Amino acid sequence: MTTLLVARQKFIELSGRLDLAEDSETIESGTDKGADFFITHGQNWLDRQLGTAKEYGRIFDSVAADAWYLTFQKSRAIKEVWVNSDEDRWQLEKVTLQSLKEYYAGLRSATDSGQTLYYAPAMLRAIDATDIDDQGAFFNYILDDSDTYNGIIFMPPTEEAMVVETVGKFYSNTLTDNEDTSYWSQNHMMELVWAALRHLEISYRNTEGAKDWATAIFQSIEGIDKDIVEEETADTEEMEG
Repeated sequence: MTTLLVARQKFIELSGRLDLAEDSETIESGTDKGADFFITHGQNWLDRQLGTAKEYGRIFDSVAADAWYLTFQKSRAIKEVWVNSDEDRWQLEKVTLQSLKEYYAGLRSATDSGQTLYYAPAMLRAIDATDIDDQGAFFNYILDDSDTYNGIIFMPPTEEAMVVETVGKFYSNTLTDNEDTSYWSQNHMMELVWAALRHLEISYRNTEGAKDWATAIFQSIEGIDKDIVEEETADTEEMEG
């Protein structure tokens, strides 16, 4: 099992930066002193640059009656939203946040709950929300600590408790503890280390060195995209009702 510790040790070995980890000459122990910063950013860069079979994921959230928003972390792009009650399941129609606000323009207290039908990606960031409800509580949801969150607003507010399934692209698991693993550490550990080394070169302002690492990475794992394309274009048949 290729863990963060293994990736960190290899990063230290190839970079020669013994100052970025303690006990860096042994594989049995190790404490981060800066190496994980480059590994994390390298992994996020890999997620953005290269399509993988694991970039799509699903989040399931239980919501109570009258709910109308959800927030979540590590989201890159929302592709679909499904909901289910205890008897039925259906897909929500994606609309713009502007059209959702225009159609449901009344006060929250004056808007009836019903069967939820629409969703829009939320705009969570507020520069100053001091007066947000001074003239009435409308469907305006913001989050104070919004920098690491994305979310959705769904309407009308649900008339019953349900489960919301959000489908989309998500960043890989953040590697924090020595024994943590991710898609990249488990399947493409060397490329993960190379991506960390690329970010190290960027910190030196060595653009040519960064380009060299990027070229090596793309050449090494170009087969990932080919496998995904082959799977996606394989013959499929529609189910008939």
